Amino acid sequence: MNNRRKLIAGNWKMNKTSADAVGLAQEIVAAVGKQNEVDVVVCPPFTAVEAVGRVLEGSEVRLGGQNMHHEASGAFTGEVSAPMLRAIFASYVILGHSERRTLFGETDEIVNRKVAAALRNQLRPIFCVGETLAEREAGSTLKVVQTQVERGLEGVSREQATSVVIAYEPVWAIGTGKVATTAQAQEVHAFIRGLLVKLFGEPVAQRIRILYGGSMKPANAPELLAQSDIDGGLIGGASLESRSFVELVNAALAAKYGFRARAAGLFSRGALPSPGLREKTYAGGAIVLRRVMSKLLCVYCASSDRLDAKYFAAAEELGRAMVARGWGLVYGGGRTGLMGTVARTVKESGGRVVGVIPEFMKVKELAYDEADELVTVITMRERKLLMETRADAFVALPGGWGTLEEIAEILTLRQLDVVRKPCVFLNQDGFYDPLFQLFDRMLADGFFRASNLNLFRVAASVSGVLDAVESGAAPSGDPKWFDTR
Repeated sequence: MNNRRKLIAGNWKMNKTSADAVGLAQEIVAAVGKQNEVDVVVCPPFTAVEAVGRVLEGSEVRLGGQNMHHEASGAFTGEVSAPMLRAIFASYVILGHSERRTLFGETDEIVNRKVAAALRNQLRPIFCVGETLAEREAGSTLKVVQTQVERGLEGVSREQATSVVIAYEPVWAIGTGKVATTAQAQEVHAFIRGLLVKLFGEPVAQRIRILYGGSMKPANAPELLAQSDIDGGLIGGASLESRSFVELVNAALAAKYGFRARAAGLFSRGALPSPGLREKTYAGGAIVLRRVMSKLLCVYCASSDRLDAKYFAAAEELGRAMVARGWGLVYGGGRTGLMGTVARTVKESGGRVVGVIPEFMKVKELAYDEADELVTVITMRERKLLMETRADAFVALPGGWGTLEEIAEILTLRQLDVVRKPCVFLNQDGFYDPLFQLFDRMLADGFFRASNLNLFRVAASVSGVLDAVESGAAPSGDPKWFDTR
């Protein structure tokens, strides 16, 4: 596996007023602004670049321009320069996009001058190449791409080359709804990688990212991003709506952590030791989970000296209530215990259970009998990441395994500071009172921010738990520090 960091870049083209762009940027920052495993870039229209840049401040999302002139200043009406972009803290700029080439007559020589100017000004060029439908049908794809790459990167040194991002965009697939097959895309990406080896040497070529720019969407992203030479996407239409754009970021994250297909196509099917259980090993399991179940709940359990029958009864009640309200379960536990009870009850009540299992645990044939959808991951860390990022909300039941301190760490440091989703405690018979005291100490010690407290909810009944999850309003009788004022 290569070490290149995935990159998802949104090209908003001539869309969004400044106010609209700010709203979209805010949604993107709220969803993926803290993760730093995948590079995320947004390129708004020039009228909104500065306003969007202010929204991105302090986040991991980077700002980019959609074009620039190769000169630093001058009598070039309607143009912007690299120093102007740098002055508002842009990091990237799209150059040589097919629309600039076909609609505005930009040649390889013009694009080359822009690439050089961007590099001189510490901007990372997203350098676009790609063939038209006529060129593909004539069998000229590789020749066209070779000419564009070689001329566009003429004069770029080995040291500068690692700052360049290349975007392969089959022109016939942009905005048409058509998409190159995975094999077609990988073929051209691998060819470009070979050209880069000839131009800059193997070590440099292996560091340069090559994005796919031909109508990547959540439906095709997992398979595309699983290819060895596809390092991300230059996204057009799907970047104009936060949910689809965030799903693409999650697909890149999933590809990075190895949620992979075993055979060609989105998934392969096979038998697990458990009778009747069908396995689905997804390329980009996180994205598929979202399509399988619109609402997914993740359940945690804190430890008790003994597993009291009343806790099992509460787990069964929760499972039935979840199905009645249209909730599914994302589940990484075993067959026994409270989490297993919730999973079994959801399944018996006609609901869907999505299991997440590391490959090395598949030998435990009784571990996932309740799952009717199974996503295989590689490590325990990936299992935790997938469960927590794809769940819509979290419920903590009393009387399971794990110490109160462990639950405190999971639900505060991870959910609140990273995922920022509702966490509801079933505080049966005051079970969680000691945990709330621990939270008080953690708050006083600055372990998490007071502004995140409104993500915590407490309820004394199962119906109250789901009410709190769905309404976002803290039930009456909560401890004072759970007040959402």
